[in-house]
Amino acid sequence: MSEIQFIVCPECGTKIPISEALTQQIRQQFENELQKKLEDLNRQKAELSVKLEEKEKSLNEILQRKEKELREKFDQELLDIQKKLKSELEKQARANIELELEDLKRQNQEYLEQLQAAQKVELELRSERRKIEEEKRNIELALARRLDEEREKLIASVQKEFQERIRLQSLEYEKKLSDMQKALEEAQRKATTKSERFVGELQEIDLEQRMREFFPYDEIQEVPKGTMGADIIQIVKDKTGRVYGKIVWESKRTKTFNYDWISKLKDDVIKAQGNFGILVTYTLPDEIQSFDLKDGVWITNFDNCLQLANVLRMNLFEIKRIERLLEGKEAKMSQIYHYLSSDLFRNKIISVLESYKSMQLQLDKEKKAYMKIWAEREMQIKRMTEGTLSILGDMQGIMGNALPKINDIELPYLEE
Repeated sequence: MSEIQFIVCPECGTKIPISEALTQQIRQQFENELQKKLEDLNRQKAELSVKLEEKEKSLNEILQRKEKELREKFDQELLDIQKKLKSELEKQARANIELELEDLKRQNQEYLEQLQAAQKVELELRSERRKIEEEKRNIELALARRLDEEREKLIASVQKEFQERIRLQSLEYEKKLSDMQKALEEAQRKATTKSERFVGELQEIDLEQRMREFFPYDEIQEVPKGTMGADIIQIVKDKTGRVYGKIVWESKRTKTFNYDWISKLKDDVIKAQGNFGILVTYTLPDEIQSFDLKDGVWITNFDNCLQLANVLRMNLFEIKRIERLLEGKEAKMSQIYHYLSSDLFRNKIISVLESYKSMQLQLDKEKKAYMKIWAEREMQIKRMTEGTLSILGDMQGIMGNALPKINDIELPYLEE
């Protein structure tokens, strides 16, 4: 038997028995109501869902609209801010540009002033350079003129120099003969040393004579034998006796060249307060052919020494003339000093002396050629004369006195 179920009254708490059918009925009714409520809930849920979607859609529209409004407002405010900022930046930029323009104007003015100053300095330098170049051209022109004059003198003195060489050989022979007669035994014992010293003395004597003839206005001072110093001091003067400088000479005639002579002559130049030093030697160093400047001393042989001295004299004249023109202009004097001590000046001197030497060699060749031609012509004239006289003799033997007399070929005693 099934268990009896009870329900309790909520008012009085009395238990009321229920049957199974009633229980089933109540359950069914409860489930129906529950199902109805669930359907209502589902319907309400669906309605709420629809409303929620509509609300969400409406809310989204509102949000979009608000967002659009806010964006438009933000864009407008941003645009206003940008315009305001742009205006302020433009004002600030204008102020900065005006300030920079003012600074640029000031810099431009300073640059123009500096440019004008630089142009003024450049004009002064160009003017000074033109003056220096003009003075240099004048110096070179004067030097060229002097060289032309000396070239003409050289051509005129070739014959004289040739005769002087013969005279020198004659003096050498006479001096040697006299010394050999005085001390024959001593000469045999010290033949080599005495010969060199003897020939050197002859060369020095002849050099002094040639210098006095070649430079008639200069003062040629002979340094006494046994005195420390150079052999000859040449004081360069003009026709009026004005002194232009000194050339210190050292004469050597040995078989070998001694480089100690250079330093000795440099000391002698300083001691004599000279301008140039010339070492005339019979034997030149291996690196020098005819003349060159070595360690501040001019080294040359006997054939070229006077031409070298003449060029140096011309430079002393030019230096003195320029010193008078440029008194008080230390910068220009420094430039002239550097020019005279430069390799360019040295090369020009060497070039001039090479020209002298070349001309002298050419004249010697021409002289030998003309002497040969003259000898050949003299022989031809002699043969022609002898042949003519022979013909005249034959004709006179045939014709006798009928042949007219020719006074130029008749002897006085034949005219009786």
